[in-house]
Amino acid sequence: MKGFQKPTYSSEGAKRQSKQALDIANLSQNSQALLQEIQYNHSHGNYASCISLIRRFLAGSHIPVGFEISANDLLAECLLKTSQNQEALNLLEPLVARFADNDNFKVKLASAYRLTGSPEKSSSILEALLRKFSGNASLTYNYANSLRDEGKHEAALEAYRRAESLGCKSADLYANYIPLLSRYEYNGEARQAIARSKHLHSHIFIYAISIASVLYKLGLFDEAYYCLQQVSETEQTLAIDSKSCLVYSQVFEGIGDSQRAEEYLAEGLRINPNDAELHLYRGNMLQTSGDVQDAIACYEYMLNNCDCDLELQSEVYRRITVCKRFQAGDPQVAEMKQVLTQAIEEDCIIAQKNLYFSLAKVEEDCKDYSASFAYLTTANQLMKDTRNIDFNLEAWMQHAYDMLELDRYLLRSNVSIEDQEKGSGVIFIVGMPRSGSTLTESILSVTPSASDRGETVAFTETLAEFQGDMIHKERVSSELLHAIGDSYLKRINFDEKVSIITDKNLYNWRYAGLISMCLPGARIIHSLRNPVDNMLSIYKAHFPMGNEYAFDLNEIFKVYQLHFQAMKYYKSRHRHSIFTSNYDTLATSPSTYIPDLIARLGLEWDPMYLTPELNTRTVKTASNIQVRSPISGKSVGGWKRYKEHFRPYMERFVELGYEIDS
Repeated sequence: MKGFQKPTYSSEGAKRQSKQALDIANLSQNSQALLQEIQYNHSHGNYASCISLIRRFLAGSHIPVGFEISANDLLAECLLKTSQNQEALNLLEPLVARFADNDNFKVKLASAYRLTGSPEKSSSILEALLRKFSGNASLTYNYANSLRDEGKHEAALEAYRRAESLGCKSADLYANYIPLLSRYEYNGEARQAIARSKHLHSHIFIYAISIASVLYKLGLFDEAYYCLQQVSETEQTLAIDSKSCLVYSQVFEGIGDSQRAEEYLAEGLRINPNDAELHLYRGNMLQTSGDVQDAIACYEYMLNNCDCDLELQSEVYRRITVCKRFQAGDPQVAEMKQVLTQAIEEDCIIAQKNLYFSLAKVEEDCKDYSASFAYLTTANQLMKDTRNIDFNLEAWMQHAYDMLELDRYLLRSNVSIEDQEKGSGVIFIVGMPRSGSTLTESILSVTPSASDRGETVAFTETLAEFQGDMIHKERVSSELLHAIGDSYLKRINFDEKVSIITDKNLYNWRYAGLISMCLPGARIIHSLRNPVDNMLSIYKAHFPMGNEYAFDLNEIFKVYQLHFQAMKYYKSRHRHSIFTSNYDTLATSPSTYIPDLIARLGLEWDPMYLTPELNTRTVKTASNIQVRSPISGKSVGGWKRYKEHFRPYMERFVELGYEIDS
């Protein structure tokens, strides 16, 4: 009968016992009627009603053992489905002791242990079961969940991979598996898993929320929004909770709908006023919009009132250190060191990384540069040890060389497009991270008629669209260049009524030549800074993803050199469209340098260009605090505070012909 399923993992003896007793004729009429009600309610998902009915059924007299086993099995299932996990545990422990051969009870007991905070007991049970049923996809998936909750994340990922390969394709599997891939920056694998699963589960709320969260973290805001749109309004209303509100708020903020983002944030905090992740996100929104003191207050509220694990605590402290300057004796420094000690004891690598970067900033504020660099070295080594395994520096650099070769080929072949004004009004800002690019963007986008697109991936996505033709140089024709330009303009919602549209994906320097040929009317600003200052600033930054070379000074040096030489070549070939913005001169002489930059770009002068700190736009980069202050040159020459560590790089730059004040 449908309401009572025979045990899935039982031994042969238990199966015979159940089969002998599952004859409905052995039940009283009252018990038969209850059984029909149980079947109906279970098939309609009325698990709370099922629980009451099953208990009445079990309280009847002369219940055959087979029906007792099946009824308790279904009761445990319903308790787990209604999150009555402790009651399920209390039910299952004596049942497993009594029916030692019933593996179905053991499976549910493993779930109950995990859901009541004992994932290690769950893993132990499931390991024993998997020795008997090694090819069982469902058991393997449950085992992966237990390993994840134990904090054994690499082992959990392997178990998720095996469960999928064994045939587990459930929405729950992907909703747990893909975010864990993203957390450890297996971004290529995460995208592949999304591609494999979205056609199966895009309409299921738990799947849509998890995948939208991952896409948001990858900066794919439009895809994240589309993912959420696949879920019906009815299911959204039924399933919404504070965690879901967070994802909706993030995605709406990502696509530029700040009003909806605020609405979902407020709703999430109404549902759960002490949701730590919502407060962290609220603090970030305040920080990126320039409300620094309110952001600090929000972060400190989190520490005092919300249930924060080590990772969240460390992230809060990291953000506080970004927002304020510390002095010796600040009590929060002792708190950070205490949390760091705990993170080391518990081997929580993510928390350690956050706190080492935080304490490096604290020691720099207190002018103990030796201690600061020691913390930085440890932080960056941890980052390097755990960076995205999909990243290959040599392949990344080779791609830049390939683009240089493509540019040489196109110029030799005299390939161009007729519309030399195509892209007029678009300004690309390229260069190394922490090179003053955010300040340049704030200057250009401060006027009401300007619009910034931030660090959009529009151009790289456009190239991916035409990848099949791009890999063969001889296929790159005037028509293809025209199509690439059109596709890019569509992706950034190009509007001719807007005087300036800025695109600050810094690594577009690799495509500077191609951009100049696809969009001849666009302008490219190369943001340039003292190379040793730039290296230090990159090394000090906590880059979550996308800058995997940034954790090794030798690799930073190599990438800086490649970017500088590539841009030197592109400037010689495309003089009409590429300009340099020198941060050192801009920061020390803004009143003369900014008018000169605006004139070189051919823009109409506006006095607002001199006050970029008044720009009200959201700034998501590591410079979101500095850019809110009046332009200052105090960071110029900052590498000299760490001279003993950076002198070898300074000397190498000088040997290569760079002019550096030593």
